[in-house]
Amino acid sequence: MIKSWIYPPFRGVRGVLDSKNITRLLTVMFFVFMVSCRVNREGQIIPSNKISTEVTANELVEHIKYLASDSLKGRETGSAGDSLAAEYIRHELAFCGFVPLSGDGFQRFIYSASKGVDTAGKVIRQTGKTRNVVMMLAGEDETLKNEYVIIGAHFDHLGMGGEGSSSARPDTIAVHHGADDNASGVAMMMEIAEKFALTKGSHPRTIICVAFTGEEEGLLGSKYFTENSGIDLSKINVMMNFDMVGRLQKSNIVQVGGVGTSAELKDIVTSMNDTSSIKLTLSEAGYGPSDHSAFYMKNIPVLYFTTGGHTDLHSPSDTYDRINYQGMEKVSSLIFAVTRQLVSSPGKLIFQEAGPKEAPAGPMRKNGVTLGIMPDFNGNEKSGLRADIVTPGKPAALAGMKNGDIITLINGEIISNIYDYMTKMGQMKAGQIITLEILRDGKKMTLNVQL
Repeated sequence: MIKSWIYPPFRGVRGVLDSKNITRLLTVMFFVFMVSCRVNREGQIIPSNKISTEVTANELVEHIKYLASDSLKGRETGSAGDSLAAEYIRHELAFCGFVPLSGDGFQRFIYSASKGVDTAGKVIRQTGKTRNVVMMLAGEDETLKNEYVIIGAHFDHLGMGGEGSSSARPDTIAVHHGADDNASGVAMMMEIAEKFALTKGSHPRTIICVAFTGEEEGLLGSKYFTENSGIDLSKINVMMNFDMVGRLQKSNIVQVGGVGTSAELKDIVTSMNDTSSIKLTLSEAGYGPSDHSAFYMKNIPVLYFTTGGHTDLHSPSDTYDRINYQGMEKVSSLIFAVTRQLVSSPGKLIFQEAGPKEAPAGPMRKNGVTLGIMPDFNGNEKSGLRADIVTPGKPAALAGMKNGDIITLINGEIISNIYDYMTKMGQMKAGQIITLEILRDGKKMTLNVQL
């Protein structure tokens, strides 16, 4: 089977071995070597003949345990751990037959990220070098192979946390492992990629896997990719984004955003789901707190899969041993079925707007002000905005807010959805006292919150 992956690239290297062909040949030889190797948890390349056509809990554990290990120190954008994660992901995708979209599979760029404000109120910025991982599996149909399905997940996290980060425990300097956020999404992406590579006839369209860095800093990697992909964005059928897919609860609820970004998507997602295994919560909105937003802004249909927030989010306790690996197997079955349909269907999806594009792309605090909640980004409540997680010690919690409270008013202005909330919070200043009207168990309450 490996021969069938190795030989086709060589068929393109013919004729005189000029400098261009020599460079191409060396690149192919390098990835032939990569296909026969794997990376261990210490980041060393080791030979392996281990490969599976199914997404298994054992393989997911292996990926997440390494990516969320202490040795990667939280994978902060631009750090050594960020770089090791990128190397690992490229190796894994090469191992199952993916090749670079261009160059060596890394998309390098200079980033600039906000690290809070100083005592004078001036924004502190950090700049450096980092890279996305961009690998592809050529489509099997002569016509459809010129169209793409993007499978993406971000691999960066918060490093050691601390003040100026998005840590839920900013007073604690420790490895923020990011097992669910988002080693889980990366592991899902790699294993689904492997299943496509090993399933003959599964991918008429070309599949491009993109592992993004800089998501936690404001979707830096996904925004860079959509501006510098090197492909015709109009040829992208859909972008599939996996972010925090490792904590399936007993309710078996999977949240899927973006089903309104093309007329067919809602029916495709629901028809591919085994309702005895997974319960779906659907949102039409194309905007969400993750990398698919960058594609939605470019008029590309998107789907965003997540199992939702939890109290370990953005804290050192988001570790590999808290992942529901059997739950991930179930989620992967749904995602593979949906993706296969989108890779295979003869007709191309037609984009349609589903919610504002100009909304802030993610839960970032542009002005350093936060309530300290994780809102329900999928809009499951119609009477206001639900706070799924209220972080202890933050302004909302100190004012008496609890998980599940629904914000209906901020300073007397109606809050109907995430867009209202983020617009209103963007007008606030640190130290300001605001009034929240909330619903708790159907009863109205008023809270005064000091930001």
